[in-house]
Amino acid sequence: MNPYPEQNRCGSSSLALASMVLGVVSAALFMTGFSIFIGALAILFALLSRGSGPLLPRAAAGLVTGIIGITLEIAVLAVSLIFMSPEDLQEYKQQLQEIYQEYSTESSGSPLALQEGSAVTTLFVPFSEWSYDSLTVRRCAV
Repeated sequence: MNPYPEQNRCGSSSLALASMVLGVVSAALFMTGFSIFIGALAILFALLSRGSGPLLPRAAAGLVTGIIGITLEIAVLAVSLIFMSPEDLQEYKQQLQEIYQEYSTESSGSPLALQEGSAVTTLFVPFSEWSYDSLTVRRCAV
């Protein structure tokens, strides 16, 4: 006599539904850069929803659309890197540097303002200026 009830060997329909929704969102938002992460979640949820039984149709749809979203995102990134001229890349780096300068010199009274020497501005220092001292982690006072 088994005191434990028989467990459902079929997968989780809620994970399958979440996988399908995330897969569709991943395929729809492939130009935003978030598609890789959303598609990976869709694939993970699809595989987790399987359990020890067969793959549910919703999970299969999430798996397929998640893979499509990731593939489209990688294709867009590859094409943009292939066709980006060195001048465009230099202009992009310059714009990022200007944004960094704008936010690092701003000193409003806000606690969210970036201040020189803070952990956040240390992360935005250009790679060529990194040193061992700038990468040390300081403990915050509690």
